Amino acid sequence: MKGEITDKYVHELLERLKVEPNVVKDCSIFENNERHWKAVITTLDDSKLFTEFSMYTYSGVKQFTVKLEPQKVSNEFDKNLYDLKIHLKDVVRSEWEDCVWLEDEQSTAFAEELYGEIYRTENSLRQFINMVMVRTFGTSWWDNYIPQKLKDKYDSRHVAYKRIAESFKNVSDHLISIDTDDLIDLMTHVLKKWEPQHDKEIEKALEKTNLGQKELNQIIDKLRKQLVAEINLWDKIFEKYFGDGFVETWIEFSKNRNHVAHNKLLDLSAHEKIKKSIAIVASTIYSAKNKFELEHLSEEELEEIHAEFAEYEEEESELARQREIEFMEEEAGVKIKDEDAIFEEFNEHISNFVTSIADSIYFRNDINVKTEDLNRSEVTQGIILIESKINDSSLKVVTNIDIDDSAGQTSIVSLSLIVDGNEISTCELSYDNGDAKWNDDLGYYLPLVNNKLHIDYLGDFEKEILEKFEETFPNLVLEVESRKYEVVKNGGAEPVADFHCEECDEPLVSIDESLCDVGKCVNCGYEHSLEECLRCEQLYNSNVEGQNNFCDSCYEYLDRE
Repeated sequence: MKGEITDKYVHELLERLKVEPNVVKDCSIFENNERHWKAVITTLDDSKLFTEFSMYTYSGVKQFTVKLEPQKVSNEFDKNLYDLKIHLKDVVRSEWEDCVWLEDEQSTAFAEELYGEIYRTENSLRQFINMVMVRTFGTSWWDNYIPQKLKDKYDSRHVAYKRIAESFKNVSDHLISIDTDDLIDLMTHVLKKWEPQHDKEIEKALEKTNLGQKELNQIIDKLRKQLVAEINLWDKIFEKYFGDGFVETWIEFSKNRNHVAHNKLLDLSAHEKIKKSIAIVASTIYSAKNKFELEHLSEEELEEIHAEFAEYEEEESELARQREIEFMEEEAGVKIKDEDAIFEEFNEHISNFVTSIADSIYFRNDINVKTEDLNRSEVTQGIILIESKINDSSLKVVTNIDIDDSAGQTSIVSLSLIVDGNEISTCELSYDNGDAKWNDDLGYYLPLVNNKLHIDYLGDFEKEILEKFEETFPNLVLEVESRKYEVVKNGGAEPVADFHCEECDEPLVSIDESLCDVGKCVNCGYEHSLEECLRCEQLYNSNVEGQNNFCDSCYEYLDRE
């Protein structure tokens, strides 16, 4: 660039940017200082990007610096910013001797994204090589089947590597310590063995006392020619898993890898090209790994496959059976239900049965009631448990489930009423599963057993339980009311104390052993500590009143005396 950079140059530069209509919609300078300009550039979608131009001279050389950044920074790729920076570079570049790209956040983001994928992909090949070589040649494969140049490279590096990563000093790191390019050299390595052949020139040379360097080299060359290929690792092992073209694909991948790893600039085209290369290589390695593992299954893996196959056959057999059942049901008009469906037939009615009983005794405070949902996994199960708070009486209902989901079979649920440990009565519910038979003459299925749920006696059993409940757990609150009426009518002792229960605040604390234990509330079962006053011989609650074996009234009377 000759001459001074002036406002005119910057204005003309911005005007030239507008020449590309697919990138720039408008641009203008909004701040102008000596040798420093700030401009705003509007793209076609009205996004705004800010540009700074600076001009300085160092050692007689002019430097024109351009900085470009978006109005809003986003983690998403900014295509407007990308197109503009390339366009701006192309417009400016022709007028300057050299163009130095100092910093590019988009290129950095491309590199960060790609290198993570490259790292995982190249290490997946290292893992595959190690897996193949160990299973094929054993754990000493590195010593016996690797080119000497790779061994030398490893020996020159691994000490320094292990010094940095202390935790991995005792880990085999052969493949990690060699370069990406070396992996193909390893996979295509040809192991050779020496097959000696008689050679007169070698024979004559060996008879000499002293050999010059030239003669030694000639002998070595002749001996090398006697080496024959013993094992070609690519032909023998790797090619069948990767197929043709992988070597070239990996070489291209390695070049791309080095481009990214060595901090070279990346544009959108390079990003897409390298990303595609990574995807192809990763997919090929993944496919190779699957092929290899299918051919080299461990005993545990074979056992798992056999188990999975047996499970698959069982599932297929069950599906075929279900299809046959559905066809049979449709023609014969019956239902052949499985164990779950039969259980639900019972469960719906038993659930209503339990709820009805619980609702009937809901307002009784002198009992504890516990109910359980019917559980198919338990053959015998308690579904209702009622325990008295007044005494040791108990009542429970126990179920016994026997479900047979075979066609035409009967499933049974038995309900047992148990009072104070003794079985009082039982009720049996049953369900007949449907069944049908093929009729050769008619050419379709005819019903043998129709579906039917038998619960006729469940209502009577519920009534019996409630009757037994009233007998086992008499309502003492009603009994108290009856006795108090008799006292008013005919005289006599009160059945309950004249103070309220500490727990439920009801005046129902028994002082009559014929009713229940003295001191116990007939409403909630709470036990009070009652004592007889030495003076008036009346019972009082010693937890809340009285002193020195006297009730409050008598104690106050004696205190006044």
